[in-house]
Amino acid sequence: MGGTDEQSLETWAEGAARVGGLPEEMDSTRAELMGAYAVLHKVREWEGTVRIWVDNDNAVRGLEKRLGVERADAVWARSEVWAGSTQEEGDNWRVQLGEGSDGDLWEAVDLLLERMQGKVEVNWIRGHADRTTTRRMMSKHQRGNVRADANCTAVKRGARSRMRLPLPRRKSWRLCYDGVEMVGILRKELRDKMKTERLMRYFKETRGWGEEADRWLGEDVLAGWRMTSKAMHQRIAAVRMMFSMWLTEDVQVNRATKLTEAEKGVLSKCALCGQCAAGRRNEHLLFKCTDARVVEVRKEVEAAV
Repeated sequence: MGGTDEQSLETWAEGAARVGGLPEEMDSTRAELMGAYAVLHKVREWEGTVRIWVDNDNAVRGLEKRLGVERADAVWARSEVWAGSTQEEGDNWRVQLGEGSDGDLWEAVDLLLERMQGKVEVNWIRGHADRTTTRRMMSKHQRGNVRADANCTAVKRGARSRMRLPLPRRKSWRLCYDGVEMVGILRKELRDKMKTERLMRYFKETRGWGEEADRWLGEDVLAGWRMTSKAMHQRIAAVRMMFSMWLTEDVQVNRATKLTEAEKGVLSKCALCGQCAAGRRNEHLLFKCTDARVVEVRKEVEAAV
């Protein structure tokens, strides 16, 4: 989107897509950086000035650094971060320089900027202006940011690929784990992957779930379990997820958008007692199923507890 008039927002091209990759590597910086890359790639042969507005400060500072722009507040921000008490706090400046998370995207951005025919300017803009400002009072750039957010929201419900989009990069050393390149802060990413493997091994071997553990749990659920310092409402949500939100057959039925309500009702019935168990099949088996075999197991569990 853009335009030559300061107040006119002209839509020359627009679009949105889900950023592919593993659940634990998805964050605002990666999404914004991917969007900036898509824009620059689209206009890479434009010989004029390309100005982009991004509402993620990490992405803006990293791009500015590559364009040779130094902001006064960037110096203070880095000084404050270096004075942080923990290693986790001290990693933010590395993200901005491409030395921490999203190194694969920063390498691709570096190569793309070298191939740009025109001049590139990057600006930060506060996001979600529509929450505090009427459209009539918004600037051209605020309206463009709100429009971009709307485009992204429209594709959020779509299926997201676990495969990253391969982008042109220079040859470099890359650390991989189980055949997948690690793009986050390496110490943290290795620690998380080890925890995930231990959890999956517990469910596969100790609990005897076997390969079904991958289908029922998956990394989306385990990423939530790895959260530190859970509040009480988060723990309650985790319990509900354990009982009700695994990717069982009834959950898959509810997500099947092409089925009619009647078809969903038939497919959601319990295969043991024939009652409807839509949306809560695990809770149904634990508390409501009237099949004699399930009732007997339930009594044994209650006695053990």
